[in-house]
Amino acid sequence: KAAIKIYRRHHAVALKTGVRFLSGAKAMLIFLKRSGYRLAVASNRPTKFTFFILKILGVRAYFDMVLCADKAERPKPHPDMLIEIMRALKVRKEETLYVGDMTIDVFTGRGAGVRTVAVATGSSTPAQLKRLKPWRVIDKMSRLKTVIN
Repeated sequence: KAAIKIYRRHHAVALKTGVRFLSGAKAMLIFLKRSGYRLAVASNRPTKFTFFILKILGVRAYFDMVLCADKAERPKPHPDMLIEIMRALKVRKEETLYVGDMTIDVFTGRGAGVRTVAVATGSSTPAQLKRLKPWRVIDKMSRLKTVIN
């Protein structure tokens, strides 16, 4: 508990200076929203930090729903957050595309029974992601257009 308290205190400070978009991510958000896609965030971060990040990046309005582990029964890799988001947004599994950048995201998407795109920009290597056989693996966010069209 003491370590988590220290981490979260540091995290709050680090977020103020260290948060920025991955290359192509903001343009992709704009494209998806303008194209009529419903967007959501499913994060294992606490809600407080997730909303802070969205505020710093100026993109909260792009998302129809934000659900974090502290508001879900079980965090990722359990599929609970994705299932709750699909229920709340009234979308079926077949209509859902889950995008993440770590192996935990591939497990989460698989557990929820949705197509999952792994973007090899996070802490998981492309090889680790490919080994788990998500629906697609891409090397940067801008390539997401090629898998949704």
